[in-house]
Amino acid sequence: MKTYTDIELLGKAQSDSKEALSELCSRYYAYIKTCCRKVIGDNALAEDMTQEAFSLMIAGLDHFDTKREDANFKAYLRRCAINICRKYIQHYSKEQQYINTAIEKGNIRPHHEEKPDVAVLVKERNGLIMNEIERLPVIMKKCIVAYYYQEFSVEDIAISLKLDTQHVYHQLRRGRILLTERLGDFGPRPKRD
Repeated sequence: MKTYTDIELLGKAQSDSKEALSELCSRYYAYIKTCCRKVIGDNALAEDMTQEAFSLMIAGLDHFDTKREDANFKAYLRRCAINICRKYIQHYSKEQQYINTAIEKGNIRPHHEEKPDVAVLVKERNGLIMNEIERLPVIMKKCIVAYYYQEFSVEDIAISLKLDTQHVYHQLRRGRILLTERLGDFGPRPKRD
């Protein structure tokens, strides 16, 4: 069986050859995953970033110029993967900073500070809650933190996030449901008027 170059496989893949596309993916999957793992530092996230890189490659397959003499598919794919990893890191650090600001402002604090054992339990519970909040989708996370920990009104959240108030209510409701499913009785409580 003949071994095709990357450019030949790309040409076939652009002509809707699933076998060529499969060969390209299997040829570079381990390499790209290793690149992602070096940038991200986590094996599970590296797997996600690798799949994202290949999805991006497949979506932009028709834009890759196979007629260029200096076309290097491996370098192109590596650059896509590294850019995806960097974008993730930037996004994650901004979200982490957003949540850390809520914690630093003291919006998450033990209510029974005079009893050390209760304060430790409350601090641990708040940590569990914040870990689960970090796993929520971005908009939902922003709505939950702004409403419950920074005590913004729904209208203020809608304005700052450029959303409809009904969308904010929906995000809060879905967030409460997800947190209750994940944490049981630890989730945030609705405000009492």
